[in-house]
Amino acid sequence: LIAGDLFEYDYCTTADIARIDGKFREIEGVPVFISPGNHDPVVADSLYNTYRWSPNVHIFKGEGIQGIRIENLNTTVWGCGWEGPEMREELLKGFHVRGEDINILLLHCDVVAKGYSSSYLPVLPEQLEGCGADYAALGHIHKRGEVRFNGKIVGRYCGSPEPLDFSEAGQHGIYIAEVGKGVSSVKTVPAAKRRFITE
Repeated sequence: LIAGDLFEYDYCTTADIARIDGKFREIEGVPVFISPGNHDPVVADSLYNTYRWSPNVHIFKGEGIQGIRIENLNTTVWGCGWEGPEMREELLKGFHVRGEDINILLLHCDVVAKGYSSSYLPVLPEQLEGCGADYAALGHIHKRGEVRFNGKIVGRYCGSPEPLDFSEAGQHGIYIAEVGKGVSSVKTVPAAKRRFITE
């Protein structure tokens, strides 16, 4: 699950994507889901549109939240792709997953408190809780963290796998999650090759 900002639209080249996609081709039996964000929006000339990705890569494009089903796992992954550098709509407002599958939500978003807004797909914690997803994988915030509502974890930011500057101190990596109906266990796996330390 890749919750957006996989690459930087202004600077990424086809050669860069070929290297990334080469890794996806090495795991051809594993579905890869990408919800593009504000740095890698699905604009007309985006590499999401112009590059021929490995068949196991699923990129969310178009309007609204869409579901892609993994038949052999009875699982549906729900996501959306940004179409520009900002998204002010509350796409999760009134949204609820459908079906009896294990449901995973994959969003590049900014979790905000009630009464606040954001230019980066504002989402309220209560919307995450109310949408019915068994697991919510979130992107946009570079620091690892949990989103809670009424004491329950309703979403997780895994943060960026590599820190980008001195504002991103601490451990960086990925999550490995085992997700079932209404239950999940999550393990943090350090992956960063560098650390920013202020002394």
